[in-house]
Amino acid sequence: MTLPSSPSSMLLVVGSRLSVVALSLFVGGIITLGANVAPLLFKTLQRGDASQVMTLIFRRFDTWMLFGLMAFLLGEGFKLWSLGWPTELLGWLRLGIMAAFSGLILLSVLLVHPKLEAQQALLSAAQSVSPQWPVIASTFHAIHKQAEQLLRLAWVLALTLLIWR
Repeated sequence: MTLPSSPSSMLLVVGSRLSVVALSLFVGGIITLGANVAPLLFKTLQRGDASQVMTLIFRRFDTWMLFGLMAFLLGEGFKLWSLGWPTELLGWLRLGIMAAFSGLILLSVLLVHPKLEAQQALLSAAQSVSPQWPVIASTFHAIHKQAEQLLRLAWVLALTLLIWR
């Protein structure tokens, strides 16, 4: 393999690789957690214990998603620096998908997951006989559904960006 001759082409290579690695980790992480880890934990452990373990796992995964997002944006920035702004409609569409993906990750990690974690703490503290328990449980399930939908949509956008390089 020969090295690129100009700094611009070096940025393009580095940016492309960085972007692919970050998107691959995100896509693989969601598949691993959603399709393998969560079902296994909820089949093996009591529901409350499995929820607490998943909270810890997702707290760490959220950190990785933020670092992955930074790596992705840095890689795409390198590519933009070396290639310039897109001139055709498809290039702008790709930038729009990148913006939507980035927004979904930030919304998920910085807003929805902390709300979900706080609601789960309330749910764990409340006993099922508590008069507030049904409201807390209903709110938890609504936020959980929202978090799942956000990550699914982000996963689809990440996969789209990964395929469309």
